[in-house]
Amino acid sequence: MPVSIRIRNVTTLIEGSLSVEVRNEIRKTLSYIIPGYKFTPAYKYAVQAGRKWDGSKTVALLNKGGVPGLTIPTGLASYAREILAAKGVPYEISDERLVTVPDPGWSTSGLIMRDYQLPIVESALKKQRGVIKASTGSGKTEVVVKIMVEVACFPAIFYVTSCDLLLQAKDRFSRYVTHNGLPAKIGQIGAGVCDIQPITIATVQSCERVLTGKYTKYTYDDYSSDDKTEFSDPQKNAIREMVKDAKFVVFDECQHCSCETIQSILNESHSARFRFGCSASPWRDDGLDLLIEACFGRRVCDVTASFLINSGYLLRPFITFNHFNQSLGDFGTFNAHYEAFVSDNVARNQWIAERANYHVSQGRPTIVLVKWVKHAEKLQPMIPGSEILCSSGDSKKSPKKRKEFMDAMRERKLMCIIGTSLMDEGVDVPAAGAGIFAGGGKSSTRELQRVGRFIRPDPADPDKKCAYIEEFYDHSKWLRNHAKLRRKILETEPAFEISDNNISLSL
Repeated sequence: MPVSIRIRNVTTLIEGSLSVEVRNEIRKTLSYIIPGYKFTPAYKYAVQAGRKWDGSKTVALLNKGGVPGLTIPTGLASYAREILAAKGVPYEISDERLVTVPDPGWSTSGLIMRDYQLPIVESALKKQRGVIKASTGSGKTEVVVKIMVEVACFPAIFYVTSCDLLLQAKDRFSRYVTHNGLPAKIGQIGAGVCDIQPITIATVQSCERVLTGKYTKYTYDDYSSDDKTEFSDPQKNAIREMVKDAKFVVFDECQHCSCETIQSILNESHSARFRFGCSASPWRDDGLDLLIEACFGRRVCDVTASFLINSGYLLRPFITFNHFNQSLGDFGTFNAHYEAFVSDNVARNQWIAERANYHVSQGRPTIVLVKWVKHAEKLQPMIPGSEILCSSGDSKKSPKKRKEFMDAMRERKLMCIIGTSLMDEGVDVPAAGAGIFAGGGKSSTRELQRVGRFIRPDPADPDKKCAYIEEFYDHSKWLRNHAKLRRKILETEPAFEISDNNISLSL
């Protein structure tokens, strides 16, 4: 008897008699290592019990009700099929997903697709799920708009992780989508609004609070998502129904989808046959990439920044790693070390301000990226006319105010922004021609996202021919290794011009 593979939108059931060898290989292949597992209660308990545990956890679970076989996320079903085929195990596929029927009258008005985008749309329509890996500036949102309108199965939800991205995405969808020849009304869940439409842009925080009663702060350094929209009971019921009935779901910046709460929201959409994640860097530095594929499936495409630069769609960045050698003492904790060598480093901050003021004097809108608000507050008086964009602390700005400042830079009315980590992902400011990455860090995903902020052409400035990036190579404990990691990921893009500069500092 062949093994039966029953495909559903969220999970796939593998039913039938599997040998211990095959079952264990599937479970091992569909497993990951829990970050920091040696500090978990489970590890401590294993040690006390005299058992060895390497921190691995599988997403291939034994079927319930005594039915022989495994239950796995549908996004990983292809791995199981490959193992069965390699082991010579015959199987039959039963697709139990409901067939979708397109809603007539929807189109994309004024949306002109680039040559490389059309094959992505075609592949996505064929596969019906997957990860759209495409560099910042590749037009991922436009690709999603085209796919969503071609499918035309609603409700459709476009999830984002911040109010800033919500407003930006809503503007892009509103620009292109029409229904029966008229501009389509795009819905919004979050940033103080509950307006459900066939296509709705939603912050994951709003949906999480409604579905689970929890609120997870997606915190990166001093950035914490600040969408705390309160909903009435009727609105909560409507949101639950929207999530439950969704036929098409997309998650922007899908590298965050290893989070258990995000997975639980996506898994509530049992009717969603079409599932896509989008990111310029859809991987995890903590090794949880498998959980991203579990939500969506394998990659639909891989559009690199170098391809877009060589094709003329993006600008070449000139990245200078500025080397700082200072003896400021030894510190017992990372935060104390970071304060001395980065945020409170007078000479380093003076150099940052000098470079920012120089780029501004050359007519380049400049963004200085830092980790901590207090670092931004130290730099602002040193950079005349600059504004701080953050979502916490005394300098906190509302999403509306942050949009006003970013619009001002887009119009060149504001020439320098000092931003915390909220500007690491998705924010589109093509006017910015110079970036100073003053905060350091070791995240490979953030590093590529940061560079992507600056290499977009600016339609309002035909003289913008390239981008200038000031990076830091701090030769000190911890920070040295972080710089190595950032440089390593940048070197994967052949079109990035990378150089070094040794800084002589006097304290």
